[in-house]
Amino acid sequence: MERYIIIVFKLILSFILGGVVGYEREFKNRPAGLRTHVLVCLGATLVQIISIDYYRLNSIYSYDPMRLGAQVISGIGF
Repeated sequence: MERYIIIVFKLILSFILGGVVGYEREFKNRPAGLRTHVLVCLGATLVQIISIDYYRLNSIYSYDPMRLGAQVISGIGF
């Protein structure tokens, strides 16, 4: 049960921080505003949570849990 509380906390924190950045950009009339930043932050958080949990459950030594996060970063940059 504690694991789920931590996951929900991470998602809520991601939502809030993405919302802050998105609101600031929307306030200055820049592209990619509130909704975009909230969705990107939530998506990146979910991918990283899934990657780390997969690593913990399977204990694969040749698997790097940060690889999916790196792909999210390169995809956003593209």
